[in-house]
Amino acid sequence: MFSGYGYMNLEMGQPEKAFMFFKSNIEYYPKSASAYNSMADYYEAKNDDANALKYVTRAFELSGENQYEDRMKELEKKN
Repeated sequence: MFSGYGYMNLEMGQPEKAFMFFKSNIEYYPKSASAYNSMADYYEAKNDDANALKYVTRAFELSGENQYEDRMKELEKKN
């Protein structure tokens, strides 16, 4: 639910509110790879690839899923 509200606010041009929801998602679900991936989406939308990479790396560490590894590689190319 936190992610959904975060994405909604991001799309509505309210990044501060989006950040609050993504941050809360991580606080409530610190072992959720999806929560970290959502925060990476936030930072990528803000053109902050360094922080996006940090959060997607954490998502990969938690899950080991290829989708996060692939995204890490794409973000590393941008940096």
